[in-house]
Amino acid sequence: MKATFKILLWASLVLHIAGCAVSKLQITEVQSPRYSPKDISHQDVSVARIKQELREGHLGLAEQLLEAILKEGKEDEIEIHMCRGLLYHYQNRLQAALNEFKKALTLLNPTVDQAIQRNLYENIGYLYYDLNNYKKAAPYLRQSKELGGEIEEAEIEFFEKFQSIPYQIETQNQTTKLKMDYKGIPTVKSKVNGSRELDFILDTGAQMTVLSSEMAKKLNVKPLVSGSRGAGAGGEFSVDLGMIDSLQLGDIVIKNVPVAIIDSRKLTFKLFGFMTIFKIDGIIGLPLLKQFDVIFDYKGKRFILDAPQKIEEPLSFEGNFYLVRDMMILPVGINGIDGFTFHVDTGGGGSHAFITPEGLEELKNQQLKISKNLRGVWGAGGGGVRKFKDVKNVVLRICGFDIRNVDMPVFESPIKDKLLETDGFINNMILENFKVKMDFRKMQIILAN
Repeated sequence: MKATFKILLWASLVLHIAGCAVSKLQITEVQSPRYSPKDISHQDVSVARIKQELREGHLGLAEQLLEAILKEGKEDEIEIHMCRGLLYHYQNRLQAALNEFKKALTLLNPTVDQAIQRNLYENIGYLYYDLNNYKKAAPYLRQSKELGGEIEEAEIEFFEKFQSIPYQIETQNQTTKLKMDYKGIPTVKSKVNGSRELDFILDTGAQMTVLSSEMAKKLNVKPLVSGSRGAGAGGEFSVDLGMIDSLQLGDIVIKNVPVAIIDSRKLTFKLFGFMTIFKIDGIIGLPLLKQFDVIFDYKGKRFILDAPQKIEEPLSFEGNFYLVRDMMILPVGINGIDGFTFHVDTGGGGSHAFITPEGLEELKNQQLKISKNLRGVWGAGGGGVRKFKDVKNVVLRICGFDIRNVDMPVFESPIKDKLLETDGFINNMILENFKVKMDFRKMQIILAN
């Protein structure tokens, strides 16, 4: 969750104009280590360097630098604890992150720079958010805002007014399997507050669960806070923030679900502004999905939820993706070059992947095939036909697979995060070639084809 709630959704249709055909992928399994350590010389180890690597998404390298700085005995530096806490948070090791932030709190004094205090309070606030403790999150975010933090007032008010414990799970079965409709974007049926079955998109690229204003009114889902901002492929728009009393997926009922309520017209996707492509009732976003371990079985058209079991938090990180403010961040290689970070976006259709202009700049020394094409892009808030640069026939390495003949339109991401620079999005036209398991306890994406 961020200062602006970013609801990202790409439509499944693409206009194949001016030769804009999609290449057939070639997929090869490879041996890919989680992270290849680099030789770090003494002069490379500094807090400034660690902060830079965290910002640029080189999280494996940041972890190695933190291990090196530990050996130098600089444990009394507040920013070292903050960096380590931030990394552990990204690794979903929440108790370890909290311990580091608490150590940093003990080192606060009047001489500590205000920006450091502001960032520490913000990091602790969002950590408590991920611990589903909104009561504790709110005062830390309020303190950060009072020190100049760029946190939306509506977001803090929402946490202050949200009196229930979010995401309370009720089920008799450990696993539930749902029919998943897939026509470029995965959708499932869900019930809200005991309603009839509604159509929801499964969207790991959405940083909040969403309900249309039409359904919210019918189902008595009332706003707790008005005037927050959302953003999607169609631009920015106003949203209200509320709570769904119960959301049912198969045999599982989730109580007290935080929700963004969006004008129903923003969830009706139209071609050329008048031809309705499809209409949805809502979006199941990452904050809800990460409460479970999930499987997207594209070919079998099934969506599988495993209810969480109580396990001890791992002492080390053995995962292959990260969670950054409700974004799934995956290390990616492009044409043999490592160090790229992409969102995993099951709400993204119409292309294999997207790359940002900043990501493309990192490939400036490569001989790339680039063309210009018209594409139809729709999402929450609208959309339309736009001209894109298309990077053609690149090789992506993700999760132990080389994927060849990947086409990537260059797109300015509506998600801008001050914590982490990202280079693009992995979309369904890649994911649909696999059975995709997302294990949020072990922080592993497992692809099987």
